[in-house]
Amino acid sequence: MSFLNHLFGSTQSLDDNQEVESESGSSRLGNSIFCALCVAPFLILGMVIMVGWNEKRAVCEERAIIQGKNEVDKIKCTDTTSSDGGLVMLSCDLDPDSVTLLSLPAGTDFSTLSVQGTGLKVTAEMYQCEETVTSKTQKNAVGGGTTTVKTYTYSKAWKSYRVDSGSFRKKDSDDFRKNCNTENPPWPSAVPESGTKYGKTAKVGSFTIE
Repeated sequence: MSFLNHLFGSTQSLDDNQEVESESGSSRLGNSIFCALCVAPFLILGMVIMVGWNEKRAVCEERAIIQGKNEVDKIKCTDTTSSDGGLVMLSCDLDPDSVTLLSLPAGTDFSTLSVQGTGLKVTAEMYQCEETVTSKTQKNAVGGGTTTVKTYTYSKAWKSYRVDSGSFRKKDSDDFRKNCNTENPPWPSAVPESGTKYGKTAKVGSFTIE
């Protein structure tokens, strides 16, 4: 392609899964001046605020830990009256009969399954097509601008969420037809989506925790 040859000073052509973006030297200069005059002061101010906030949080957390160590009261599993309202520490067995019966969402093929525990994590995956974009930017041989070549490649993989293939850029490319060649289907209604849920309460010794 003569356009790319002129910019790069080489014999480079585009594949059907690639696209090119160019930025002129004057545009780069304008963007640099804008960033230096307008963006940089706000960026520096934001960084100072973030550093200050982070330092303050670290100090407060350290003080809270020290205060907790000094005030915590170690109690027995059956002692529900001492240190009422205060910070306590205990090591007791979890009552298995007190935990919630957790089940999968209704309307799926797995809704009859249930487990008794403090939490339930569901991981469901669907084999589908995904798009990967890689960019390569080079300085033009003339004019001081840059040219970026984006390459879109496609492959199939197991994903715990639906990938929207409607936004793929190069579905008319050989790479897409070779590796996918079809749109991703909707998430099956019979399969629960990935997620985690927890029981509301559980009993530890003589204590009920939420």
